[in-house]
Amino acid sequence: MDISKVKIFDDWLDDIFIHEIDHFTDDNIKWSLSNIANNYSFPYGYKGSHKFWGSLLYQNIKDNPSLSLNKCPSLIWNLYNFINNKFLKNHYKLVLTTLNGQGMGQDGSSHVDFNKSEPTQNPYTFMVFINKSWKLKWGGDFQFLDSLDNTNCKVLKTISYKPGRMVFFKGDIPHRALSPTVPYIIRKSLVFKLEKIN
Repeated sequence: MDISKVKIFDDWLDDIFIHEIDHFTDDNIKWSLSNIANNYSFPYGYKGSHKFWGSLLYQNIKDNPSLSLNKCPSLIWNLYNFINNKFLKNHYKLVLTTLNGQGMGQDGSSHVDFNKSEPTQNPYTFMVFINKSWKLKWGGDFQFLDSLDNTNCKVLKTISYKPGRMVFFKGDIPHRALSPTVPYIIRKSLVFKLEKIN
């Protein structure tokens, strides 16, 4: 796994904006325990390695546009437009946007952001940590791993959770997010799944 091209961007988002998006996602997004990593069952994908809180905000289904979804609020579209203009430079097509949340005890398992059944050929992920405040002792680290084998995988790189931190990486690198180590806190991330345009 080549993690040398993983990029971390800090201090690009105003604290006030992070506060706004954190508050907005608490009060205006319908969350459900429906995000499933490594989904494998047919036809709905309800079985997988782990479930976590989330909301699907945008999905571009190129083979069937009538099934595409856009529930993405303007606050999040504005953030994506900033990311695209500043970092992506229109070299990537947005495929999926999700809001993810984990409570204490909801450690993620090793997974990739695109599986073989999805049509994306050159997958990338741009992730934003959107909690307005976070203490290092609360955990919530993001890890890149050497395999999808949860019992024998090795951690290749660990990235601490930090409000406003953005991480850009190849979507087929195995990874996981660790849950908070304290109760009554939801670790939130906003995930933009992308396809590189050749």
